[in-house]
Amino acid sequence: KRFKGTFSRLDIAINDNWGLLDMDEIVEATQKNRFWSKSRSFAIHGNNQDGWTANFGKSPFVIRIYDKQKEQEQKG
Repeated sequence: KRFKGTFSRLDIAINDNWGLLDMDEIVEATQKNRFWSKSRSFAIHGNNQDGWTANFGKSPFVIRIYDKQKEQEQKG
């Protein structure tokens, strides 16, 4: 703010070394509307093999959850 700069994205990473965030469970719960949110907007992309991405909210505020390890595996 002091330099009158702006940013359009903020990434927060969680290293889930214990397997607490199961993407299959997140996708299933989302598809069955078993989540709480002020925004009813969500989108699910992907599959089990390539990895899932779940987006919650609308621009400019979107929360995206995905499996970074699977993303990196796809890139080789």
